[in-house]
Amino acid sequence: MSENFLNRLDLYLEDVLRAEGLTDRDAAFLLKAIRNGKKLRARLFLGFAGGAGEQEMMAAASIELFHYATLVHDDIIDNASMRRRGRPGPDGADTVSRVLLGDLLFSTGFSVLAGLEDERIWKEVNAALSGVIKGELLQQERKWDLGLTEEEYMGMIRLKTGSLFGGACKVASIMRSGHGPDALESEKFGILLGTSYQILDDCLDMAGSYTDKEAFKDAANGIVTLPVIAFAREGGAGSREMVDAVYAGDPAFRKERTEELSSLLVSDGFLTKCLDRAERLLDEAALVTGKLPVAAVEVLEYMRGKIHEAKL
Repeated sequence: MSENFLNRLDLYLEDVLRAEGLTDRDAAFLLKAIRNGKKLRARLFLGFAGGAGEQEMMAAASIELFHYATLVHDDIIDNASMRRRGRPGPDGADTVSRVLLGDLLFSTGFSVLAGLEDERIWKEVNAALSGVIKGELLQQERKWDLGLTEEEYMGMIRLKTGSLFGGACKVASIMRSGHGPDALESEKFGILLGTSYQILDDCLDMAGSYTDKEAFKDAANGIVTLPVIAFAREGGAGSREMVDAVYAGDPAFRKERTEELSSLLVSDGFLTKCLDRAERLLDEAALVTGKLPVAAVEVLEYMRGKIHEAKL
């Protein structure tokens, strides 16, 4: 049922976006992004919703539209030139056009959300989206700050990435059976999984492992992540100086210093330790509720596979 639902979701999103009267350029970019997306949040939503009617389709679509909107804006914030083996925006689009395209996706998401009959769903999706934005704001405030603690980092990524994963699971549970322990457990599952996802993403960036995104973008943009925090704290003599050279040294040598730091993170086992932390979050998520939906188990195992892959 999941693939059928996701195919229908693709078509629904395409219809919604075409109805916005986008230019051919912008429509082509967004439709390609929709088709290429992993749709992990939508997969989780389907699993916890237990149904795939019109209202479920609209809720899942709004969550995906908000996710795409944050990706468009993230790439502007990060000054990214590549995502998913392609450009982070339509060919020829300048920064202003990309900002407005992200804004349009937010607007479209809210338009879809307004069509839902249960206003509780509006509030929960909006709360999840607010969490994402608050996490991004915190991250921007703490850029270049090597005083960032592991606890503060974890709090930021729970908001930034965990919120929308958790929101998708919680909203789905509410649509299935209303508010209650099930909805809260589902939300906790999603937050744990999303937090694990962000740790993995941060490890892959610092390892220079991405083939479909630029490597070392976090360090280039002053974003302090778990591998860096762990190395500065536990790396022994010279570790803090190495981190300082990346984040507070001459920008002209930042990429070279980041490559050196990356090598040490790999050789000294810090990336593996952080990946272990990500996997423990998955273990914790698996125990949150008595019986996970099949789709949730599939996403969990997909994530576990990606973590194991990153350790090789």
